[in-house]
Amino acid sequence: AYYIPYTLTHLRERLAVWAAHSMVAVDTLGHTLRGLPLYEMTITDSSVPDSLKHHIWIHSRTHPGETPTSVQFEGIMKTLLSGRDVTDYYLKRMVFHMIPFTNPDGVYYGRSRTNFDGVDVESNWNRVDSLTSQEVLILKARMQQINQLNTVKVFLNLHSQASPFCTFWIHTASSTSARFYRQEMQFSNINISDNPYFVYNDYSFSNLSMTFPEGWQWRNWGEKIMALTYETPYDYYSSGELVTNENLEYIGERTLYSIAEYLKISHPKHMVLDNDAVPSFWTGDT
Repeated sequence: AYYIPYTLTHLRERLAVWAAHSMVAVDTLGHTLRGLPLYEMTITDSSVPDSLKHHIWIHSRTHPGETPTSVQFEGIMKTLLSGRDVTDYYLKRMVFHMIPFTNPDGVYYGRSRTNFDGVDVESNWNRVDSLTSQEVLILKARMQQINQLNTVKVFLNLHSQASPFCTFWIHTASSTSARFYRQEMQFSNINISDNPYFVYNDYSFSNLSMTFPEGWQWRNWGEKIMALTYETPYDYYSSGELVTNENLEYIGERTLYSIAEYLKISHPKHMVLDNDAVPSFWTGDT
């Protein structure tokens, strides 16, 4: 194993704990060709209509061997359900669609980058339905369902990489648009601000490929969805510090706060100075 294993059995144990929380609903979106479920946790305060909230999508373990993503995912979950004034406030204003394993067959059968049948689920998003993996068909159907009601504002695709640093795969303006590129940079810069494990020099840049989930979203919803792949390492950060469960969970916590800051959701205990009550720093934003 490149990192500490995170199995389907462990996930089910965690789901049983999370499902007991009043703000968590656990659903099965569908089943893989091997009969394993794709779980979704919808996390929000149901006292406020979902139509009035921002929708956030976060998924992990598309590549089964990338287990640090599950620890980062747990860090997000722990922060969301911490009962803090700030996070409870966020849950009145955001709906989190959390997909812990997008590739349960790959996890269960011990694959590294593919599902049981050898398909890389990550690069399977631009094919006709007859050639698309069951996992991707399920994920597409759920995202289309959500977007018909209220378009997802932030999509994060959690991965891990062999390189010894975190990174975002930021898509060039030439392959998307100037505004989309600016949105990605804004979110990324918020995320790394005062972050000891992630600095600007860690960023990666590439043209957006339609084979990936971000490409499928761009083709369908364009600038409406700020979509990024977030990579964590297996062994060391660029600072030279060792990767641990504790700092991966901290990165998860930072991920949640950076989403709220990007959306300019301000709370007295976590104040966003550039919020909707003042002119935006970005010319032309609404």
